[in-house]
This record gives sequence, C-alpha cells and structure tokens, in this order.
Amino acid sequence: MATIGDELDAMVYFDDVLIPWDRVQHIGNPDHAKWYPQRQFDWVHLETQIRHCVHAELMVGLALLLTQSLGTSTNPVVAAQLAELIRFRETCRAFMIAAEETGFATPGGLFKPNNIYIDFGRAYYLENQAKMVNTLIDFCGRGVVIQPSKREMEDPYIGPKLAEALRGAEISAYDRIKIFRQISERFLSEWGNRHEMFEKFNGTPSCPNNGRDITITAARMAFAASAQWPAGITAAGHRLRYPALGG
Repeated sequence: MATIGDELDAMVYFDDVLIPWDRVQHIGNPDHAKWYPQRQFDWVHLETQIRHCVHAELMVGLALLLTQSLGTSTNPVVAAQLAELIRFRETCRAFMIAAEETGFATPGGLFKPNNIYIDFGRAYYLENQAKMVNTLIDFCGRGVVIQPSKREMEDPYIGPKLAEALRGAEISAYDRIKIFRQISERFLSEWGNRHEMFEKFNGTPSCPNNGRDITITAARMAFAASAQWPAGITAAGHRLRYPALGG
C-alpha cells in the first residue's frame, strides 16, 4: 500500500464491511468521536517525537561530515552554526527523555509517556527544523546541486581529473559526493519536501501567530484539560463501551 500513497494523500473507502461490536469505539455519538483523535495522538506522537530525534541526529551527522570534508569546521562562524545544530538535536532528545521519565501507568495498566513533553517537543522541532535544514544547505554551497554523475566519475579521461579536483583534505571525491547527494535527496528533492510537509500536518499543523509559531496541539492540550467530558469518557482515554450495542 505504501507504494500508492499514505495517510496524507490517499483515502480508502470500505463498502459492505462487517465490523464486530467489540471493535466499535463510537457510533452515533459526535461528542465521543471528537475526543478520539486526542486520546490516540497522546500515544502515537511518542513515535513522532522519536522520529524527530533521529532526523535531528541525521542533520548533525551530515553537517559534521560535510564541514570536516570541506575543511570549514574550524571556522568560527561555522563552528557556532554547528553548535546550534547540536543544541537543536539535544533539545529534541531532552523532550523525548522527559516524556518517558515522567510518564505514568494508566488505569488500564499501560505505561503512558507524558504527552505534555511530547506535544511541546513536537512544537519545538517544527518551529526550528526549517532553520536547521537551511543551515545544513548553506554549508554545502553550490556543491549540493552540482555533482558529477557516476558515469562521469568512471570516465577514463575526465574521471581522474574530477577525483583530484573534488577530493577533500581527508576524504575522497567519491565519499564527498555521497554526502552532497544524501543532503540533496533528503532535503531538496520532491520526496524530501513531501516528507517535511507530512511532518507539518502529522496530527496537527503549526500555525503562525503574531510572528511566533504556536501549535494547535498545545491549544488542544489546554482544551482537553479543562473540558467537560461526555458521559463515559475519561481523561485516561479508556475505550468507551456501549452495553446496549453488544450481542
């Protein structure tokens, strides 16, 4: 199924499907249905937060490899930008650790991470991710868009000349090109841009407010904490069962 689309650009329509009653979570109850995404996201977004940490680590790793291969890592301006990238990664990781360390056991006996740190950790990533990507691309210069092909590198005449011209102080031209190509495909390709679009709208989008990025997720958290819950629904997110629907 992944080859033909996912949750952002595909919809599945089921017709004439039998759903057992023990699988029904709500029916004919809009007040219950509107809380379903909130309770689900409290669990699902831990995976999102972990993915953000991995992406942040990828950016830092590529930035370190790239600047070392170009010989620019000791430049004071570049070093400061590298430090900012590392701080971004460590802050994302701190939110993840806080969510796990301050979690709690639900009445149903499951361990639930603290969604406060999950939601604000996601907000932090979304607010800063574009800036970090731009910093990484700035490190590349035009090398991220001008790369010789494999055929050109293997050409008996021009290949050796390209290998000599493009090698770094401590890295071969081939390995240096691999770094540029990874950055180009991950952050500048249609696939890479689509991936970032997914992150922005995965669960809830970011929205600008008076020059600052806030998230609907944060507002939803505050709303959920103060809301009058419909009968049968608890903040712990238990699955609602309708005895009248059994059988």
